[in-house]
Amino acid sequence: MSLQIKKSLENITPYRSERRHVNQEGWIFADWNEFLFSSSPKVLMEIKQFVDIAKYPIDNSDQLIELLCDYTHCDKSNISIYSGSDDALKDIFNTYLDHKKSAIIFQPTYSQVESLILANTNNLLISKIVRPTEEHIYNFEDIERADVVYLVHPNNPTGKLLEKSKVENLINIYENKLFIIDEAYYEYSGDTFSDLINKYQNLIITRTFSKAFGLAGLRIGYVLTNKQIIQNLNKVKNIKSVNSIATLAAINALKDFHYYKACIQKVKDSKDLFYSKNKDYKKLKVFQSSGNFVLIKSDNSEELIKFLNSKKILVRDRSNMPGLKNCIRVTIGNINDSKKIINSFDDYELL
Repeated sequence: MSLQIKKSLENITPYRSERRHVNQEGWIFADWNEFLFSSSPKVLMEIKQFVDIAKYPIDNSDQLIELLCDYTHCDKSNISIYSGSDDALKDIFNTYLDHKKSAIIFQPTYSQVESLILANTNNLLISKIVRPTEEHIYNFEDIERADVVYLVHPNNPTGKLLEKSKVENLINIYENKLFIIDEAYYEYSGDTFSDLINKYQNLIITRTFSKAFGLAGLRIGYVLTNKQIIQNLNKVKNIKSVNSIATLAAINALKDFHYYKACIQKVKDSKDLFYSKNKDYKKLKVFQSSGNFVLIKSDNSEELIKFLNSKKILVRDRSNMPGLKNCIRVTIGNINDSKKIINSFDDYELL
C-alpha cells in the first residue's frame, strides 16, 4: 500500500545545508549563520551544573519572560517562548493557515518557511524581489492576494532591511491580513518592529537565541505579539517543547548580554574588513548586510565554493535563489576567521 502525503508537499525538497562531517577540525563553519565565538562562560557553567532532567520543562519560564520584558521593552503578556523561531513559525502557520487561505513570501528569503507553509495550504504565493542585491524592491501589491504575509528583517540571505514606514502602512491598510516579521538577526541590525505589536492586532514578530546568543544547538526562541494572538497560538502549542536546559541557557545568556554585545561588535568590525576589500576585487563583490553574514557575488560560485572548501572553509551556496546567480553567503565571526576567509578570497583572485 502506498500512503499518500498532502499534495502541497509532493514537490517539496527537504531543507538541507552543505554537508558537514563529524571530524572537521580546523574548519571555519561559515555556512549556517551560527554564532562563531566561544559560548559565554556563565552560560556553560550554569548548564553544566544542571542535573534535574527527569521532570518536564516549565512552560514559558517566568524568569526568562521577566528578562525578555527588560530586553525587548514588551509586557510579559506579549511574549511566548518556543523551541526556536522555526517552532514558533510552525505554530503560527498551523493556527492561521488552512486549505482555504493563502500565504505570500518574497524570494530570495529564508527557505525553510516554504515547507512550514505548505504543510497547511497549497496556496503559497511567491513574489520575486527586484534586484535583491541592490535596491531590493518588493512587489508589495502582491500582498492583496494573500491572507498571511511572511517578511524577514533583515532579509536572509541578502542582509537588507525592510523600509519600516512602508511596511507599517501595509499592516495598517490590510488589517485583516496577518503579518509575520522574522527578526532572527535583530541583535546585529538593531532594528525592530516590536514597538508596533500592540498598535496593530495583525502583527507577529519571531526571534531566536541561535544567531547572536550561540544557542542554536539547544533550540530556543520567542514571539512578540498581542495578547489575543498568543491566546490563539496557545491552542496548538506544545507546552513541553522548550527543554529546561535551553531555558536555563537563555536566562543566563540575557544576564551576560555584555559578553554577546562585545561579540556582536566584533562581527560588525569583521564585516567592515570584507567591505574594504571591494575596491581590490575583480572576481568578487561583497554586499552590505545588517546580519551576521555577507552575500558575495562571484564570477563562478561553484568554483569559488570548491576553492574555499580546499582551504577548510564552508560557506552557503545561494546561487539557486532568484536574482542571486553565482552568489554565496558567508557567516561572519571573529577577526581571525574573517582574515583567513579574506586571505582565501585574495588567493582566489589570483587564479
